[in-house]
Amino acid sequence: MLSSLKYLFIFVFLFHSCNSNRYTEINGYTMGTNYYVKVLDLNLNKELFKTEIDSILNIINLEMSTYIDSSEISRFNKLSPEIEFDISEGFYKVIERSIYFYQLTNGAFDPTIGPLIDLWGFSKDGYLEKIPSKNKIDSTLILLGMDNLHI
Repeated sequence: MLSSLKYLFIFVFLFHSCNSNRYTEINGYTMGTNYYVKVLDLNLNKELFKTEIDSILNIINLEMSTYIDSSEISRFNKLSPEIEFDISEGFYKVIERSIYFYQLTNGAFDPTIGPLIDLWGFSKDGYLEKIPSKNKIDSTLILLGMDNLHI
């Protein structure tokens, strides 16, 4: 019986110790939605930590948002295929992982579908007046595929 009580005490002590830790909770708004971060409070400066989170999310947004005309990906997407474009390290990492998943899924994951999204009116300014013709769909499909992207 004493042995069982000893283990119960250890469990309650550990459980209480784990749950008595204080957490810092930070939230904000980005990319059209809210974010929420909860971290173990190790005497963090909450405002500085939030500023750092917001800064990282802002960089990602300026690189990857298709809703910001001046973002890196938006500028890239507007280029003619024959034009070279210097990309940031973050954009490079995303493309590199995209190629990996494109190959892993035999093309089922394909981030080059922008022209098809535009054709069907799903882009940020999109509107579909009529269903695209088979010829228009086929000529758009030729543009797709990570194999067409050269890094």
